[in-house]
Amino acid sequence: MNYIEENIDAFKSGDEKTYKELIDNYRVPLFNLIYSMINNEEEAEEILQDVFVKFFIKRDTFEGRSKVYTWLYRVAFNKSIDHIRKKEREKKYRIKEYRNSELQEANDENTLNKIIVLEALEELEEDFRTPLLMIEYENYSYSEISEKLNISVNTIKTRVFRARKKLLKIMKKKGVVI
Repeated sequence: MNYIEENIDAFKSGDEKTYKELIDNYRVPLFNLIYSMINNEEEAEEILQDVFVKFFIKRDTFEGRSKVYTWLYRVAFNKSIDHIRKKEREKKYRIKEYRNSELQEANDENTLNKIIVLEALEELEEDFRTPLLMIEYENYSYSEISEKLNISVNTIKTRVFRARKKLLKIMKKKGVVI
């Protein structure tokens, strides 16, 4: 048992030494987890700070049914997933903004086809759209996507395959000739 686990009651009562020890012990592994999921050092640092602040605020409710690191790991993982989802929502918003501005300026068929592709992507269910975008536009490998979304590689491959089929079908309905 480490110092923090042995002194959890002191931490729960607000002992600064134990809190600093907690941060020192878990900072690097938690940062590495978060960074591996979002690939942005500054944002990973912000999420890490949120994790430690949340644990400090909720310290008196920590029941000790799991180890401190297990709890921190789960919170860090969940906050990273929330961050990824938030980025996806922002990306969708940017895509809509782009589509609207392009529509106003669209004169050629190529631009219109790009807009239709973006609209078709929006119609895909998130479970299919996210891995497809990660593979096609962000150049992640299947194994990297598997790690980031915590889904098996085979499931990722299946979803990407189905997403491509669905996307093709949607685009054909919209009149894009491929």
